[in-house]
Amino acid sequence: MATLTLKDVGFCYGERRIFSHLSLSFPDTGLFVILGRSGSGKTTLLSLCAKTLNPTEGLVSLNKGERPSLVFQSPLLLDYLDVMENVLLPAMLRGESRDKAERRAQDCLDKVGLPGFQRKDIKTLSGGEKMRVSLARALMANDAFLILDEPTGQLDEKTSEGIYLLLKSLADNRLVLLVTHDEKGAGKYADGLYLLKEGSLLCLRSSETKAKPAEKPPKKERPLGLKAAFGLTTAFLRKRMARFLLSGLFLSLSLSFLYLGIDLAMNLSSSLDRLFEEYYDSEVIALSQRQTIAQSGHLALERFSVPEEEVAMQLGITETYPSLSYFLPESNTIEIGEKENVVSFLPVLRQKEEQLSKGRPARKMGEVVVNSSFLDAFDLKEDMAIGESFSFRHSLVVRSATMEAEDLLKLNYTFEIVGIGKEKSAFNSPTCYFSYSLLADHLSGIYLENLSEEYQKALSVMDLFEKTTDRQDDFRGGKVLFSCDNPQEIVKRGERLYGEDIRLSSKSLSVRESTEEIVFSLLQVLLAFLTMTLLSAFMHAYLSVYSLYDENIRLFALTRIYPGEKKNRRRLSCSMLLSHFLLVTILVVSLSLSIAFLTNAVLAANAFPPFLSLLNPSSLILVLLAAFLFSFFATIPPMRRVAERDIKRELEGED
Repeated sequence: MATLTLKDVGFCYGERRIFSHLSLSFPDTGLFVILGRSGSGKTTLLSLCAKTLNPTEGLVSLNKGERPSLVFQSPLLLDYLDVMENVLLPAMLRGESRDKAERRAQDCLDKVGLPGFQRKDIKTLSGGEKMRVSLARALMANDAFLILDEPTGQLDEKTSEGIYLLLKSLADNRLVLLVTHDEKGAGKYADGLYLLKEGSLLCLRSSETKAKPAEKPPKKERPLGLKAAFGLTTAFLRKRMARFLLSGLFLSLSLSFLYLGIDLAMNLSSSLDRLFEEYYDSEVIALSQRQTIAQSGHLALERFSVPEEEVAMQLGITETYPSLSYFLPESNTIEIGEKENVVSFLPVLRQKEEQLSKGRPARKMGEVVVNSSFLDAFDLKEDMAIGESFSFRHSLVVRSATMEAEDLLKLNYTFEIVGIGKEKSAFNSPTCYFSYSLLADHLSGIYLENLSEEYQKALSVMDLFEKTTDRQDDFRGGKVLFSCDNPQEIVKRGERLYGEDIRLSSKSLSVRESTEEIVFSLLQVLLAFLTMTLLSAFMHAYLSVYSLYDENIRLFALTRIYPGEKKNRRRLSCSMLLSHFLLVTILVVSLSLSIAFLTNAVLAANAFPPFLSLLNPSSLILVLLAAFLFSFFATIPPMRRVAERDIKRELEGED
């Protein structure tokens, strides 16, 4: 029975014809030698017999279940594996247990005269030693058909003799087909001797061969295990680690910034809450209500004024205070030394000593607490600011509800700095905080002569708020004040109940809102930039992996000669995916935690609350999912681009 049959086989390289109408059968067993000069097509013929090349015409057939083991003219050894691992490769690609396979591999190395070579580096071997390792690898495959291309071309005569004896013994139960120039050495042991000349195969000698003994049915072979595939991939990447790390680092850095951006967006609200809680007036909120003054068709004239009492009740506000901004304007120009600046004057309902970095709260009229922006505006050092004083004047007119009486008030204010708030100068402006209750007491002692005559009763400035009920009175400032420990909750409740019909405002709320808008705008710009960076990082990873596949073409070529080629290549690409994803995951987590830690440390050193969480599970899961998708598309598609012609060229060697 014929193991190998060629029927009318022809083959061309482009327009160059190598064979025409080549017909021949080889039996189940025996050592058959093909001779021929260089360039006659010996290697091409072996590639056709091994079915790593397809004939241009005709048919090459093997017995069902038969397959060849190959020893190439070039040893095709993997330089990132040692000798033992190269010999084990056929067993690994067939999913065999490594423990059992190592014993067979050692026996194969002994047979080719390489005992003790198991852990040697391939690069340290001579040409002859590499060829013997390649032969040991072919023996390891233990196939029923062995093809060899110049197996003794780089060996001395004594070693060649041993190889021929070994091949002769192997030919007792399998077909061994080899090409060589060594007619004298190979011809002595050949069961059949052929000459390849001018595209024809001439029989020089033929002898009878015994029938192949009955064998047990072969075990069902499995594809390359993921563990073994991962081992091959990591062994290869260790030799190309710089490029692999660079592509992974570029992608990981982009993903780390994506993680930090998502984390910042998720934590921004709570971080800003902590930041603006340090504002000395953070609990004081102004409330006003939209009021329509006049309307004509679709046009309406509106303003915000003092709200109805039921509005405060609906919002859960139990006590309100009239605004005193008419009597002490919220913005004044003051002068200290040679510096003149516009400064905000804001009331504090409750003095909080724990929010001071230096000094004490105001205890009497004329004492104020200032912030660090105030110190910066007037070039004041914190140690020298306490005790500094400044003055300004404010004139105003107070009219009665009937508009028949009015008083002109000329108020002279002198303030002394007694405390400095902890609030940061970032996102801030020069501000003085005064005690609302102390100013109210002061205004209670200022009486209005003309209005007192109209009301026929001594009337102080603070009495105005009790004697009048008109919500449009100018001195009411169009708003009321209240104290709140959680301003954001009140704001959300107001938006839910009244929408834009009410206004809740304070310095901290205004700065918080504008800061949040600025940060979110910057995040959007950074997101666009980050998207381009991620695409660039992905393309870099894609091209890097593709180049790595191209350098590892020899491994993909070797998978062609063993069963389950497609499955094995998929396993190898999956192992590259796993390696890339693990690298990116480690780098993303390390970089993200490091950047978050350093950022928070810098913020803490400047007394800012942390804006980034060290570990945000939801953000991390999202970014790792993105890392997996990037790794998938950077490692799986490039495998499909590995050129088939490059694999064939690697297998064909040189004729």
